[in-house]
Amino acid sequence: MKIAIITSNETRHIFFRKLVNTFNNISVVYCLCEKTDQNQFTQVITNKDSTKKEKEHFLQRRNTEIDFFQLFVEKMNEPKKIIFSDKGTINKNIQIQNDLYASNPDVIISYGCSIIDKAVIEKFNGKFINIHLGLSPYYRGVGTNLWPLVNNEPEYIGVTYMFIDENIDTGDIIHQIRPNLYQHDNVHTLGNRLIKDMALELELLLLKLNLITPVKQWKNLSDKVYKKKDFDENCLIQMENNFKKGMLQDYLSNKKERDSKVPIIVFGKKQ
Repeated sequence: MKIAIITSNETRHIFFRKLVNTFNNISVVYCLCEKTDQNQFTQVITNKDSTKKEKEHFLQRRNTEIDFFQLFVEKMNEPKKIIFSDKGTINKNIQIQNDLYASNPDVIISYGCSIIDKAVIEKFNGKFINIHLGLSPYYRGVGTNLWPLVNNEPEYIGVTYMFIDENIDTGDIIHQIRPNLYQHDNVHTLGNRLIKDMALELELLLLKLNLITPVKQWKNLSDKVYKKKDFDENCLIQMENNFKKGMLQDYLSNKKERDSKVPIIVFGKKQ
């Protein structure tokens, strides 16, 4: 199978594209990486109005990413055809669109990149899979594995593999996974472990892809959509308090029942 990747360029994204490049029976024929000078980490760290706690959160996330992924990143090779661009360039650069089309991928995987315009999606109809760090339709938008911890709902943490559409995380769902959580995890350890598992799971998913019938997202009356502007110090304080009060211990002691109330799609089947 030939695949193309559209991603970003932080440590977790480099890990992802390099790991996919090792998959058996998979050839990465094109990889577009968006530069990180406009990402949320840079915005928060360089913003004079960001609080100390907000900056510490992103610095700790970066350091944990390095702990999880840096050794692999240093040892493994990049895909052969790799292009670096500014955020959103794919939506307006016809040459990049043509190069992507000319690479003739069977599947295009987007992970961690900016929103892709409808016109670009339609050029690759039925080939575009988005990896969303969050469980749709319950949590959509930005930080969708952070907000369940703010809201004391760890059963809503996970990853969604979906066919991309022009809206925010609303495409037909192919597969979802939940994290392997441990009692003494924090937001960064559980998040990076989930990213590792997400990347490993993709190899199996691609092998099964032609056997899976995607599921249209069901109406969820309590679904939540978050934007970057929703993130502030108050949500970090609330999350920290939840951890201190035993949020993960409470969840793990009753995991099966709590998960059952939040069904997910496993290889095209609702469970």
